Amino acid sequence: MSRAKMLILEVILLLSLVLEAAVVAGDRRTVYIANDMQPGEKLKVHCKSGDKDIGVMEVEYGQVYKFQFNVNIWGTTLYYCYVFWKDKGVSFDAYRHSRDAKKCFVCNWSFSLDGAYWWDVQQRQWILMFPW
Repeated sequence: MSRAKMLILEVILLLSLVLEAAVVAGDRRTVYIANDMQPGEKLKVHCKSGDKDIGVMEVEYGQVYKFQFNVNIWGTTLYYCYVFWKDKGVSFDAYRHSRDAKKCFVCNWSFSLDGAYWWDVQQRQWILMFPW
C-alpha cells in the first residue's frame, strides 16, 4: 500500500474516532412529560426527532412519560411531541437545542386541564406555553 493511501486511511480513522468520542461524550438530556390533568384522565403522547420515533405512549393521571438522548455534535437536536387529550391536541418542541441548550438538561413539561406548562429553571416557575 502506498504511503499516500496509508496517510488517508489514518486520517479517516482519526476522524471517525473523534466523531465517536464527541457523540459518546455528548450532552445527555432528559425530557419528562407529566399527566397532571385529573384522576381518570389519560394522555396520548407521541414524541420523535428527525431520525428517531420514540413511539406512542398512553400516560395515566399522575404518571410521567420520560425519554433521554444525547445532543448531536452540530447542536441541532430537536425532539417534538404530539399530546392528545379527548378531542384536543397540542404539538410542540419538547427539546430544541437552540432554545434549551442552556436552560434545561432535564426538561419538564406538565399537562393540566388548561394546557401545557414548561418548568423554567431560571425563573423557578411553571409557565403556560400551550393552552388547549
